[in-house]
Amino acid sequence: SPEKLAQTRVTRDEMQLGNRRVPLHNGLLLVNYLSDRSYFSGQGNNNYVYDLALDLFLPDETGFENKIVFIGETSFKSKDIFTTPLGDMPGVHIHAHTVITLLGEQGAPRFVSTQLAAALGIFASLLLVFPVLRGSSWTVFALGIMEIVLIVLGAFFLFANYNWLLPASVPAAIIGISVASFAALE
Repeated sequence: SPEKLAQTRVTRDEMQLGNRRVPLHNGLLLVNYLSDRSYFSGQGNNNYVYDLALDLFLPDETGFENKIVFIGETSFKSKDIFTTPLGDMPGVHIHAHTVITLLGEQGAPRFVSTQLAAALGIFASLLLVFPVLRGSSWTVFALGIMEIVLIVLGAFFLFANYNWLLPASVPAAIIGISVASFAALE
């Protein structure tokens, strides 16, 4: 309604939709593409209906009261296809994911702070000190690669389970610089 729209406040860091606060990243909404699929089928809490048929048969319109219906082209031959983190996706799917991000329980993904990511990288680099004292540069290189793989897997885990985004490049860069520095010392 126009009254509720007038209550919407947007800053660089968040959007206020009534009583709901949605975090923004540099003024942009991060869309949660891994949201609960029950919203798409009308199951779960039954607040959303996701219907993509162009010829929609409505025997009883009351079934759509207080629902959100998305109607759009889903063919990959259409010009309404966009690249997302999960691959190419029809525009109507992106609209549905955006609405679920705004209204769903999980909300928008949140970034782990850069300071915490840097601290993780420094801690992982400190773990490489002991192999440097006892092992070869190949051992340090192998352990550094293993740490980077574990950090990337941890980033996937955080996103899938807690909706947090870990900038894995920060700790990976710190580990890479540490491994290169240790190799230069030999």
